[in-house]
Amino acid sequence: MAKKILAFTKKDREKVKKLAGYGLRDEDIANIFDLAESTIKHHFKNELAKGRSNAFDKVAKTAFNMAKSGECPTMTIFWLKTRGHGQFKETQFTKDETPEDSTPQIDLKKLSKDERAKLKELLKKAHTA
Repeated sequence: MAKKILAFTKKDREKVKKLAGYGLRDEDIANIFDLAESTIKHHFKNELAKGRSNAFDKVAKTAFNMAKSGECPTMTIFWLKTRGHGQFKETQFTKDETPEDSTPQIDLKKLSKDERAKLKELLKKAHTA
């Protein structure tokens, strides 16, 4: 029995890229095209990678813009904790080890004057919210 020759259109490639960007699994994309997962992985390797990368890029840009806007203190704190190169972190203690003041510590000496002013402004917003 002869092997089936597969030909994919530009439209197919764009659809795979879009679906991968939406977070669909390779298996789910394969089901949409009525193909084996291995076929999707083999023939659409670049589209799967680019779709996921483009989506991550858009979400990361949105998160960064929210964090730097000052309008969303929660995102600012999240960004600093996850992307702050260890400068902003909470210390976890067990009940017996908890010091009297267990609030997160920030080394203000490492911050620029502008960063300190922004932090002060964010703290004011957080306390009034």
